Amino acid sequence: EHKDLAYGSAVPGNLLDLHVPGSPADAELPLIIWHSGSAWYENDVKRFGTAAIEEFTARGFAVASINIRSSLDARFPAQGFDVRAAIRFLRESAATYGIDPDRFAFMGDSSGGWATAFAAATGDTLELEGETGVDGTSSAVRVAVAFFPPTDFLSIDAFVAANDLSMDSNIYPIDEPTSPIGLLIQCPTEGPSEGPPDVGALVSIQDCPDETRKADPATYIDEADVPIWLLHGLADRQVPYDQSQLLYAATVAEGNVAWLPLVP
Repeated sequence: EHKDLAYGSAVPGNLLDLHVPGSPADAELPLIIWHSGSAWYENDVKRFGTAAIEEFTARGFAVASINIRSSLDARFPAQGFDVRAAIRFLRESAATYGIDPDRFAFMGDSSGGWATAFAAATGDTLELEGETGVDGTSSAVRVAVAFFPPTDFLSIDAFVAANDLSMDSNIYPIDEPTSPIGLLIQCPTEGPSEGPPDVGALVSIQDCPDETRKADPATYIDEADVPIWLLHGLADRQVPYDQSQLLYAATVAEGNVAWLPLVP
């Protein structure tokens, strides 16, 4: 077990724990990268990956439970860049820790599912606009498993209203500037983009649709994306199920492989 490995300079937002069964001399193990959701509010969630760690290390996988920066520490695209930086760090460190750099999977739930989908959709792009520190290392994974991910922010409130869904009143409406997504996008910001947002200066994400779409994983989908398995519950009160449906449709429309079981 390797705790608090720094893949970037923001602490604790750029730390990960790596759990490798056996020793590096045993084999190059396949790796599962896990990110636990927090509505982007927390920058230390790797401690919540216990179930995934126990399940998969027992099956012979290495598991990395990662943090990314919260929306109170930085606005998007910082979180997307963190996801990709963690993948690159693990690939560059593969020989040190006995993991196979060619067999990475990404998994996560809720905003961690968003991180999963973002990793899957952007992995075929070596360097995103504004991204630094890539240095030729791939940010790609081989497969992704996203549990109830938010994926199409601008459509959420309309779908909830049209289908008369009972949603968490602490989160909805999404279009409010102080919603989890509103704080992630911070539309518009005044002053520096880093640090706690000036909530009073923010407006609805509907007023900056282009910036908001840059945070949607579906924006980056093309015909070269990895297989993705989406899982969603029809009674989800925090992320409506159409968010997985929309990502599934965009993925298969480009000829990629996807699965979407919807459960009651």
